[in-house]
Amino acid sequence: MAGLPTGLHTGVNCVALVFLLFLGLAAAGTKLFYVDRANVRSVDLDTDQRDILVPARFKNAIAIDFDFRRSLLYVCDIFLERIFTVDLSGDDPVVEMLVNEDVKTTGGLAVDWVNNKLYWTDSGEGKKPVL
Repeated sequence: MAGLPTGLHTGVNCVALVFLLFLGLAAAGTKLFYVDRANVRSVDLDTDQRDILVPARFKNAIAIDFDFRRSLLYVCDIFLERIFTVDLSGDDPVVEMLVNEDVKTTGGLAVDWVNNKLYWTDSGEGKKPVL
């Protein structure tokens, strides 16, 4: 496996690269998923192939996590104040809104794929919601 790629993307502020997520799939290689505020992107760490999985759907996506069992990527956008799912099980990713309220100043989210729960923080409300 090659080292971490440099220059993950161009034309977008690299400071927006907030959260990295590794996903190992035997058939597809080892992938790194990340958000750059507007797009969900991936890098194949074996071949260095770079893809935009979901182009220009988000405004300020700052956190992602992955449910391996369901092939669902969770994305939090603090500008839109929503949490979305991206279904990666098919040929084309399918984006759906999951939470559309009380997502004001989310700093991160985490999937408990064993117990099928989604946790996120909200520093503005001082809450740690669970879905």
